[in-house]
Amino acid sequence: MKKIRYTLLFMSICIFMASCTKSENKYGLEIPEDVLTLVETYMDAYKLGTGEAIKYTHFENDFKKEAYLESGDKLFDYKIESAEKINDKLFTFTILVKTIQTGDYYLSVYNFVALIDNEWYFINGVGNIPQNLKSNIDESKYTYGV
Repeated sequence: MKKIRYTLLFMSICIFMASCTKSENKYGLEIPEDVLTLVETYMDAYKLGTGEAIKYTHFENDFKKEAYLESGDKLFDYKIESAEKINDKLFTFTILVKTIQTGDYYLSVYNFVALIDNEWYFINGVGNIPQNLKSNIDESKYTYGV
């Protein structure tokens, strides 16, 4: 009888430990905390405007960077719909955003978080992903239809 109790106790402890080591976060996504922290930091900054959000954003060229800055857009609300690891240095997020530009409606957008020069950056759109990070990505999956 004691042997059964110890076995059950041991199994319970193992199950508890396994559940504690699960790598999901508050969104239920298996994404590194650094990456999610950056997404939340970017979104908080975007609520203040593009001038603040740009501090956390990577652009592949100055034209796109200036266009983003001059848009004057601000975030009202967002909801992360899904996230996916593309490779060790690149994650994609499908996010519903409500901004000055979208008005009362949520718009589904594709955003990315990439490790560039040992720092995580938020990326708006597949066209701003550095070429060297595009392994394992089907760009057509993240392109908006017209």
